[in-house]
Formats: sequence, structure tokens, C-alpha cells
Amino acid sequence: MKLLDNPNHSLEKIAELAGFNSIRDFRRVWAKFETSLPRQTNSYAAFHRASSVDI
Repeated sequence: MKLLDNPNHSLEKIAELAGFNSIRDFRRVWAKFETSLPRQTNSYAAFHRASSVDI
């Protein structure tokens, strides 16, 4: 299971589950391999866009 596919996890929780000591370390390593921010990934961003819409 991809950690970013779980909409119940915050980025802080994802960083912790992936073994990082801090969200800062997670973002630093992410930036070395990806051009987008973690929250801009398709599944994470889609969930948070949908959850912020008032119905």
C-alpha cells in the first residue's frame, strides 16, 4: 500500500510511518526525487480537494 494513497494520514504521519525523524527530513528527501510537493500528488491532493468542498 502506498502511504500517500491513505487519505486518513497527514504528511507528518506518513513521514513517521516511512521512518523519517521529522517532516522536514521527509520533505528534503522528497524534493531530491520529485518535482512536486507531497501534497500535490494525485491521490493526496484529490482527497483534500474533495474533503474541503462543502456539500
